[in-house]
Amino acid sequence: MNENEIRVKELTLHFEKAQLNFNQAVSDLDQEKSVLESKVKRLEEEKFQHRELSDYEILVKTNELKMGNEREKEEHRKELQKIKDTYDKSIQELKLTYENVSLLLDIVLLK
Repeated sequence: MNENEIRVKELTLHFEKAQLNFNQAVSDLDQEKSVLESKVKRLEEEKFQHRELSDYEILVKTNELKMGNEREKEEHRKELQKIKDTYDKSIQELKLTYENVSLLLDIVLLK
């Protein structure tokens, strides 16, 4: 083998080694890309789940507030009914008192 052939074989081996190293680096980068893509996907899913959880928490809180509001409305309705009943009873008592006083006046005036 002459010097040029040896040099060509060395360069060929060097090129093949560089090609293998390059292919290995590309493969490593592809693998790292795949790992990063799966992490991004997982993080996006977690973000979506967190948003769904937040939406759920908001819905639960809204329902709690609505139920509290309905309870207060019912309590106020009952209180208003009690006040109305007391008012109606007071009016009835006043009417009876008026009628009694009127009758007493009539009796006194007739004597």
